[in-house]
Amino acid sequence: MSPRAVLSWIAMALVAIYMGNKLYEVPVISKTKIPSYVYWLATGMLIILASERKSLLFGYIIYVFLLFVVYDVVAMIMRKIRPTWYTRMNRVYMHGFLVLCISLVIAAYGYYNSSHTVITDYHVTIDKKMLRADPMRILMISDTHVGTAIGKQELAQLVERINARKPDMVCLAGDIIDENTPESMYEYVYDTLGKIQSAYGTYYVCGNHELYTKQGYQKIAEGFRKRGITPLLDETYLVADSFYLIGRLDYDLVREGGTRKSLSYLMRGVDHSYPVILLDHQPIQYEEAKKEGVDLVMSGHTHNGQLYPGNYLILLGNEVGYGYRENGSLKEVVSSGAGTWGFAMRVGSSSEIVELIVEGNEAKLAQE
Repeated sequence: MSPRAVLSWIAMALVAIYMGNKLYEVPVISKTKIPSYVYWLATGMLIILASERKSLLFGYIIYVFLLFVVYDVVAMIMRKIRPTWYTRMNRVYMHGFLVLCISLVIAAYGYYNSSHTVITDYHVTIDKKMLRADPMRILMISDTHVGTAIGKQELAQLVERINARKPDMVCLAGDIIDENTPESMYEYVYDTLGKIQSAYGTYYVCGNHELYTKQGYQKIAEGFRKRGITPLLDETYLVADSFYLIGRLDYDLVREGGTRKSLSYLMRGVDHSYPVILLDHQPIQYEEAKKEGVDLVMSGHTHNGQLYPGNYLILLGNEVGYGYRENGSLKEVVSSGAGTWGFAMRVGSSSEIVELIVEGNEAKLAQE
């Protein structure tokens, strides 16, 4: 067992002990007079099973744990500086029953929110001449993780909404399928996304979770290719003789001891007078993209934390957690994803389709 796995089990055991003590204070539980060994065995097994299967129950347990911690910290402070406030707060707390109720409301909202996809618009200006005078409409989806919040019906509706926007180009930015997607759904995913209609085609790059599937990202890419979707696996593609689209293999290949081509290698032969758009599932190595002359990079991966306060934690491993940022000449877009991973629950963020209205900066070029 790896050191990381050992630490994970230790952390889970500590959480189970803490949660077990807190839950036993709740009257509806303590009054049942369950033998202590039965109670602790059931509590431990419940937390372990919920976390391993990544069910909606796991999302509920996360918020129960967080709210218990918040209450304990606030109660400790109030007990010292405002004893009367502590007494009132403790009365409302009802020995933890309030935490269970609030967490249930949060989980119900999170489940509802996970399946309601919004369209997020960004207006992007590139300091180069574009394909045409009219702005170009690019739609991007990532992180559908089909089989969790996104099932067959939701995926079909997603395609309908994409086609209704009449896009010029559509990008699938990774983690469309993951290791938990039933293999019986793969063909449906290929067929359904193959119905996307756009002027310049649909393009796919793999995400980290597609690397973990039994079939592997190469077979998934081939499944998309057979439906008219162009996979870009460390490849550079000239679209309509007017702009370059570069798709990178996911960086987890490198973390697992594999390799992916350098961006400088992929940029060989690129005419820098044309716009250069980069698809890279994880929002990292942006300075390299800027140095190599990329104009626009589109990513997913972060889910914008998926569960609050994860919105802040994602900044620990990613250069941009979510949204749109201008980094000099480089424009960066990170999507929260169209689905969810692990369980169908999203709090503090939205499932989304990203729509980019991209145009050239003709005025700046004229001045130069």
